[in-house]
Amino acid sequence: MKHFTALYNDGVTAAEYSAEVTATQLGLHIIIADLRLESEWTWNDIRLAGAITSDRPVRILNCSLQGARLTLNDSAFVQVLEQNAKYLTRQPFLKKNKIALFSLTILLACAIFFLTFTLPRLAGPLAENIPMEWEEELGEQVVGLLTEIFATETNSCTNLEGIAALRKLTDRLNKTVDTQYEFKVRVMRSKIVNAFAAPGGHIVILSGLIKKAETSDEVAGVLAHEMGHVIKRHPTKALIHAQGWSLLLSALTGFSTSNGNLASGIALNLATSSYSRKNEAEADSVAKGILIKARINKSGLLTFFERLRLEAKPESTGIFRYFATHPSLKDRINAIRSKSNEEYEPALKKKEWNALQAICSD
Repeated sequence: MKHFTALYNDGVTAAEYSAEVTATQLGLHIIIADLRLESEWTWNDIRLAGAITSDRPVRILNCSLQGARLTLNDSAFVQVLEQNAKYLTRQPFLKKNKIALFSLTILLACAIFFLTFTLPRLAGPLAENIPMEWEEELGEQVVGLLTEIFATETNSCTNLEGIAALRKLTDRLNKTVDTQYEFKVRVMRSKIVNAFAAPGGHIVILSGLIKKAETSDEVAGVLAHEMGHVIKRHPTKALIHAQGWSLLLSALTGFSTSNGNLASGIALNLATSSYSRKNEAEADSVAKGILIKARINKSGLLTFFERLRLEAKPESTGIFRYFATHPSLKDRINAIRSKSNEEYEPALKKKEWNALQAICSD
């Protein structure tokens, strides 16, 4: 491991803080003593914030964190970056790969055209066989389109203490599962009570949900449920089902004749639609296992479901409408209630829960 000193900027204010940076096999471990903050930046998420020149320090960013920057004035660090950060100066897909993928997708689309009515049955097998690198790229494109719709500059929540609390909760849940996914969780400002998963491990929580939650256990339950959708690859299956190969083609290659319609379709499918009864049951089952292993009271998920069901009205939208009309909600509540984990600890300590609740107060 190699150690470096750097300046950290959160992208919200002009303030810079001294940071200790350690290069590991997985990425950069960052400690900002003045903020009492530790952060992990994976090599795949690291990008250049400006060109590397001999007369200026190196500036890098994390594409999974809005605004955060590191500045280092150390030539040895440049060598470490070039050896490890494979997407440092480019997107995961090179132009020649995109052209090859475009050609291959066109051929597949021609064949699938004759199977239009069987696409729902094909969605599952297709999603299961998409390479993980493709799915991660698809997820980045999807979240990028969604954040554009929600106005990233004003709607992303970047309070450092809140982000630290969210990361701690995510790590606690993630440690209980053996998965190839690296979860990237973010909070966006919205009055809507909802959370949704995108392909490749991306999860977006709308701040209305955090405001609606009464305990950190409830947020943990919802987050575990969305992790269940990711692990079962439900978002990828749903998007292939809804948009067909045109979505995969546009998201992975950048070629589209109707990006506005595509973005609207993605937002509609991910932010307001519901999964099948089977998919919801699978996500619930995974969530239940995660919470039990993490020693978090799974009744938090139960109480959140029950409160939404009682408060939902026919004219409601988004998740409220889903809970008001979905016929299997009572069965889902009973299934979650069927087993109990008697020994548990709060998902977050009181101070951390307060920080998460204030994550949008930046």
